[in-house]
Amino acid sequence: MFLLFAFWVGYIIINGNGGIKNRMKASRELYILKTEIQTLEQDSKVMEWEIEKLRSDKSYIESFARELGYKKKGEIIFRFMKNENIEE
Repeated sequence: MFLLFAFWVGYIIINGNGGIKNRMKASRELYILKTEIQTLEQDSKVMEWEIEKLRSDKSYIESFARELGYKKKGEIIFRFMKNENIEE
């Protein structure tokens, strides 16, 4: 009887609602969420920096527009494409 009780208590400690398995799973999930938060915070800082540059720096706006394919009036844009059929 005591052995059965001890087995039941051990099972509850390991697999119960607040058991070791659940705590380990929660700990892993917490680590993953903290990592995601750090990544999102870094992305947010980069976006804030870019927004500030777009609001205040004309040369940055111009370079950003050129990356999107825009040009000034009268300019000609040359695009050099790599030919993948040519063997080097």
